[in-house]
Amino acid sequence: MISKPKVLAGVAFANKLEGMFTDMKTSRYIIKQFNTKQSEDAKFQTGYELIVQVLNSNHWPIQQQDANQLQLTSELRDGVERFNSFYGGMMQNRRLQWIHLQGNVSLHLQLERKHELVVSTHQACVLLQFNEGDSHALATLSEALKLDADDLQKVVEPLIAPKLPILICEKGVCRWNADWVPDKLRITVASAVPRYTRRESSEIKKVVDVDRSFQVDAAIVRVMKSRRTMLAAALVAEVCAQLMSHFVAQPKFVKQRIDTLIEREYLGREKGGYTYRA
Repeated sequence: MISKPKVLAGVAFANKLEGMFTDMKTSRYIIKQFNTKQSEDAKFQTGYELIVQVLNSNHWPIQQQDANQLQLTSELRDGVERFNSFYGGMMQNRRLQWIHLQGNVSLHLQLERKHELVVSTHQACVLLQFNEGDSHALATLSEALKLDADDLQKVVEPLIAPKLPILICEKGVCRWNADWVPDKLRITVASAVPRYTRRESSEIKKVVDVDRSFQVDAAIVRVMKSRRTMLAAALVAEVCAQLMSHFVAQPKFVKQRIDTLIEREYLGREKGGYTYRA
């Protein structure tokens, strides 16, 4: 399964993809062991099903600012602490960093019928606060969850949408909408779309450019290895055409990668074109 991406996108890209598959397989094994431990030892029992994806940060595009910026409710925090204890005993030289933005929670809601709400981890922490009372000030929620006002507003917005009015927020206070009766037994609530700052967008673009540079380099070498010599315009056009199914490669970016390969002595210059040397 990995051999074709190696040919199309290069070894570096394929190695990262292979690492992702390995992480998924390892995660399934870890969760299986955790479930077994729960059945054997009461101190690891969470009272609900906890599924954790343990991923290597070197293989996945994880943003550091996504990590741990949420104070979990006692119910969820208890499960995290029990899993941390289990994982620490299993992998003593590794440290877990929880990315709550990537998680979701299935909540059971008992109204006239039993409903299931599928929400983000942040939204679950907001909704679980209403087990303690029917109304809460936004300032109180912000302090309890360690979220600033803007981030909390993004979390709450899908919960007060006209099509899904789970909460009603007025004058800085949110209360449970007792008149809301969902039609479906299972409701999936949209997560807040993250809004990146200009600096974060620039950093993301740099990461994308690095990943794409490997694919462009592989395409250039693949074309030149088969043609041996080629005119400059023809090479750029051929590389752009081959990469079309992955992303739209800009000719300027392709030329920059060609110059890099010349410096690394994979290619050489000829009149109006290039020759393959490696």
